[in-house]
Amino acid sequence: MLGDPLALSVALVVVLIALGALVVVSNLRVSSALRLQSAALETDSLFTDARLEVAQETLAVRTYRAEPSAANQKSRTDRPINAVPARSHPQPRSKRRAGATSGTTRCIQAESSPHRGC
Repeated sequence: MLGDPLALSVALVVVLIALGALVVVSNLRVSSALRLQSAALETDSLFTDARLEVAQETLAVRTYRAEPSAANQKSRTDRPINAVPARSHPQPRSKRRAGATSGTTRCIQAESSPHRGC
């Protein structure tokens, strides 16, 4: 009535193997997409951190130029800079150097002191 039982069993096995292959291929594609997303999020995090550091540095420069007192100068030179240098390869947050003095800070201080240079 419905056909050969052997043919139906073979058809069922083929369908189950195809479904298993679909699961494996889908899993590989999803894991690949997740790795790409993770890398993109890390890059986005680096750019966000750099943008915030630039904004903080700009604010500090404006504050120092508006009132070049010793307190403003000390707060600018003691502040750790976590931004990634423009010419270096970006590193993850955990490997970045903290405590570096900003080149902009040194150049602005050099403008107010004849004994220093940029």
